[in-house]
Amino acid sequence: MRSALVLLLLAALPAVAENQLQQLISDAIARGESHLRLPPGEMRVDSRVYVHGADGLTISGPGTTIVFTDPLDAGFMLDNCSRVTLRGFTVDCDPLPFTQGTIVSISEDRSEWEFEVHEGYPALSEPYLAPQAYVYDPATGRIRRGAPDIYPSSVEALSERRGRMRLDGRTPGVELVEVGDLIVLNIRDGAGIFMHLCSDLRLEGVTMLACPGMAFIGRYLSGDNVFRRLTVRPGPLPEGATQPRLMSAAGDALNIAYSARGPLIERCRFRAMGDDSINLHGPTFPVCAVEGSEIVLGRPYEGEPYERMVAAGDVLHGHRQGDFAIVGEGEIVRFERADGTEQWRERVQEAWPKVEVTRGSFFRVRLREALPIEAGDWVTIPATGTHGFVIRDCEF
Repeated sequence: MRSALVLLLLAALPAVAENQLQQLISDAIARGESHLRLPPGEMRVDSRVYVHGADGLTISGPGTTIVFTDPLDAGFMLDNCSRVTLRGFTVDCDPLPFTQGTIVSISEDRSEWEFEVHEGYPALSEPYLAPQAYVYDPATGRIRRGAPDIYPSSVEALSERRGRMRLDGRTPGVELVEVGDLIVLNIRDGAGIFMHLCSDLRLEGVTMLACPGMAFIGRYLSGDNVFRRLTVRPGPLPEGATQPRLMSAAGDALNIAYSARGPLIERCRFRAMGDDSINLHGPTFPVCAVEGSEIVLGRPYEGEPYERMVAAGDVLHGHRQGDFAIVGEGEIVRFERADGTEQWRERVQEAWPKVEVTRGSFFRVRLREALPIEAGDWVTIPATGTHGFVIRDCEF
C-alpha cells in the first residue's frame, strides 16, 4: 500500500440510483489508496456495497448522505479488512425498510387488528407485510410501555394503505394496546454496516437513519476495534409525510459477537431502533463426542472460523444440558478444525432444529485434563465472546 496519503477529491455525484459508490471503493482498494473522500451531498445507491480485503483505507464523508434505494439489498459489507476507518457519513434508505400507521380497529378477543398506513410511508406491498411489528404510544412516539413485540400469524393488505393482522390475543401485554396507537411493520433482513473477519477497525462519527436490520454488526473480529461517536436515530420526514418516523434501524444498534477481543464503544447515541442498543456475546458449542480429555464441538454453519481465535491456554467451560449449569472448567491444549461425521451433524441438528445443518463446522479439542461432560452437553469459550469490551459516555 502506498505510504503517502492520497485523497480522492470528487465532484458531487448526480442523485441517480446506481452503485457509483461501489466503483469508487473498488478502485481505491485496487490502487492501494489510503484515503477515499466521498463527495458532499446525497449519493443514491441501488445495491449493497462491498469492501473486500482493504488494508489501511479510510473512507470519509463529512456532509455525505448515502441513500440506499433497495431496502432488500442495502448497506455495507466489510469482509477480511484490516485497519479500515469509516468516518463522518450518514446512511439512509428510500424507500424506507419499514412502514408505519395507526391502529383503527381491534377485535373483541384482540386477535385481529386493522391499521391504516400514514401518508408518505411505503404502501403494503409484499415486503412490508412483515411478520414483526411494534406498537407505539401516540402521545410520546415511543414503544408503548408494557406492550410486547408483535409477531402476527398473518398480515394482509386490504388495500395499498389499509392492512389487517392476526395474532394471539392472549399474549401478555396485548390488552394494553388501544385503537389510535401507532404501529410499525419492518423488513428485518440485512444490516447497515456488516463487519466480517476484520481487524483493527475504526468507525467514527457515522450516522444511521434507517437500515433493514442491525445498524452495526460485527462477526469474527480481532485486534483493537473502536466505535466512537456513532449515532442511530430516525431520519427526516419522507416526502409527503406529516407524521415523523418512528423507527431508525430495524434491529440492534450495535451487535458484536464471536470475536476474540471486545471493542471500545465510546460517546455513541442510539435511539428508536427495533431491538437492543448494544448486544455483545459469544457462541455456545454442543458437545458431539467425548473421549477422555479430547472432545468434539460443533456449530450449525459451514466455515465458522473459531480455530483462528482460540489458542492453547484459553479456558473452556462445560455446561450441563437442560439447565446449562457449569460443571467444570478446563484449559485448552489444542483446538483444531475437524471433518464432520454424520453422527456429529445429527447432534448439531438436534441442537438447532430450525436450522438446516448441511455441513456445519466441527472442532477437535484437547484439554489439559478431562471434564465431567458428555455428548449432548454444551461448552462455552470466553475467548470467543468479546471479552475485555469497554463502554463509556454513551446514551441509549
